[in-house]
Amino acid sequence: MFGVLPPGVRISESFSEFQEQTLLQPSPIPCWPSTLGSLAAGVIRAQGARSKVLVTSQGAGRITLELLRGCTSLEVVHVSPGLADMAQLLSSGQLAWEQPLEGRITEQREFRLTQEERGEGALLGAKNNSVEWIRAQLDDYSASNNLFQVVVADIRSSNSGDMIRKLGDLLDTGGCLILGSIDDVDDQSSSPKHSGGVLSRYFDRVPCVNNEASYPHIYKETRNKHQFAISYFSVWRKKTDQTKALCAASEAGDDVRDAVEYYENDKILNSYDLFHFGEGLLSVKNFPLRMAEVCLEACDKYKARLELALDAGAGPGRTAMELCTKFKQVCAYDYSHGFVENMLSKARTAGLTNLEGRQGDSHAQAEMYPGRKFDLIFGCNLIDRLHTPALWVQQSKEMLSDSGLLVISSPYTWKPEHTEPDLWLGGRVEEEQPLFTQDGLEKLLGPELVLLEAKKVPFVIPDSDGTFQYTYSNCTIFGRSK
Repeated sequence: MFGVLPPGVRISESFSEFQEQTLLQPSPIPCWPSTLGSLAAGVIRAQGARSKVLVTSQGAGRITLELLRGCTSLEVVHVSPGLADMAQLLSSGQLAWEQPLEGRITEQREFRLTQEERGEGALLGAKNNSVEWIRAQLDDYSASNNLFQVVVADIRSSNSGDMIRKLGDLLDTGGCLILGSIDDVDDQSSSPKHSGGVLSRYFDRVPCVNNEASYPHIYKETRNKHQFAISYFSVWRKKTDQTKALCAASEAGDDVRDAVEYYENDKILNSYDLFHFGEGLLSVKNFPLRMAEVCLEACDKYKARLELALDAGAGPGRTAMELCTKFKQVCAYDYSHGFVENMLSKARTAGLTNLEGRQGDSHAQAEMYPGRKFDLIFGCNLIDRLHTPALWVQQSKEMLSDSGLLVISSPYTWKPEHTEPDLWLGGRVEEEQPLFTQDGLEKLLGPELVLLEAKKVPFVIPDSDGTFQYTYSNCTIFGRSK
């Protein structure tokens, strides 16, 4: 789920509360790492005795902070590749970091402990707690044959049976596993990869308050891009004499192949088709359909003619097909031959005769349609994937009819692997001032075109690990200056 993210993203998820309004259902809680840490602290307190605890996650350390706040007599080892400077936080009471906004533009954030919690010993020695911070993946951590009485794990991927087995190997017999998982642990899947089957085989469920609760949560990668997931909280007790069985199962795990793995590539190939023609997810409307509505609403509002429209980077073509219901003629292209074939096939099935689809490169758009003027040019989630986005923007500007609209919608996720940073339209600093992409577009398109309207349109994409991308595409509508 996390992938390669700037450290500030992980810290923000752990030490900021998400308060923004979204269209997501169920609605996300403010801070999942804090919630999981508080729930785990309640379980550990109920045990009463001094506990040696392993905490593992991909996050910045908030789970362990809540354990230290809520418990005494803990010996904690926290293993995570995304740890913040937790020692500094405990000693100074303050943590500062930079949260990405767009491209290379960031904002400063900070988190402060309460006055009573500040100082090296407030949450440690004074409460008979100790903690060792280890910045590493769990696979790289060696416990030196030491077993833990408690393991607290925040697992952010589905089909995590192998991880459960590894955690079981680190638990003493009768030890307690406190789990936040993307897998629904009540799903008794027969797959050896799924958590539910592994847990019921090697662990006993521990009844407790919130033991069957699910927690929707979200974190912000940039100001437009988010990651959403639902984690299931559960508590388990390791069965007697299961250590050897867990080790054997872990060693055999590499030889067990689930049928799902064979179709993973097919899922990836079909994902765009589902994104265009499937139902919306988590109460968020189908995005290509919604973008067609936005374009047609703008055409009506700003009196654009409905003669000729162009969908640049159309993908499998849902938006273009919807535009065909109002425009006399729609042209659509995409760099992928497969997408274009899919689009034309669906258009034939739908009986559309006014869609002209072709394969093409956005950088050569003018060459594909020489001399043609469009009443609407639509480019969605496109500019931040072009090697020279300004070239496409300039061509589109010149290819508009006198009353035409240029609609550019994008989350502005600029990356060097797609576009050299010097060619980004925004998300960078110029003359010591942040240049956001919307401002860069206004500068590039003016004075002939002016920004008529801007709105954020959300979309949801399911990831293969069981989480979801919740992203805002910033939709800017440009027209001729009057």
